[in-house]
Amino acid sequence: EAGDPIAHVRLEIEGSVKELVISNSIIGSLFDPSPIPTGSHAGCSAERITITDSIVHGRDGELAIDIPGGDFVIERTTVLGGCRMGRAEISNSLIDGPIEVQDPQGSCLRFSAYAGGSRVPGPYRCVSYPGGLPAGLFVSRRFGDWNYAMLALDAPVEIAEGAEQGAEMGAYYEALFPIRRNDLYAKIAEFSPIQAQVEPIFET
Repeated sequence: EAGDPIAHVRLEIEGSVKELVISNSIIGSLFDPSPIPTGSHAGCSAERITITDSIVHGRDGELAIDIPGGDFVIERTTVLGGCRMGRAEISNSLIDGPIEVQDPQGSCLRFSAYAGGSRVPGPYRCVSYPGGLPAGLFVSRRFGDWNYAMLALDAPVEIAEGAEQGAEMGAYYEALFPIRRNDLYAKIAEFSPIQAQVEPIFET
């Protein structure tokens, strides 16, 4: 019925997959049933999983990515929930939960934000929050809202401008909002009358 929440759909991989590529998408949680085969299914065997410019939304109380043997590349992605992976290369992303990798020496984490308690080797230019990402970081966490998973205007600068090139971390990296905003502020300061107070109003 109208107004009812959209049901969560979990993605399970069955069979042998050489490489799974998820790009410019919004998906539910990722799950590998292979550790506990059921019926005639032998589980999945995805050699490599690449997620770019996307949102992965896990259910409350569950991991958003639960593929212990998976070899992941995650770029410019927002993950709403924790992750358990075999090996991971994560960059310019937001992980709203702890990260656990089986092969920390073969993994890397750069220009990203994540929850404390994670097992990651030597993060480079990252930020960790002990209790998870800050409350109110996103305008909305409800799938279907126009501002779903968008950063609030008062988001911490280490997230809002903490990705490469001064862009924001997460799925909206390519929008380059902080760069365009700062360029606008510079132009306003250049052409505004002396002592004028200008208050930009952002609309989407």
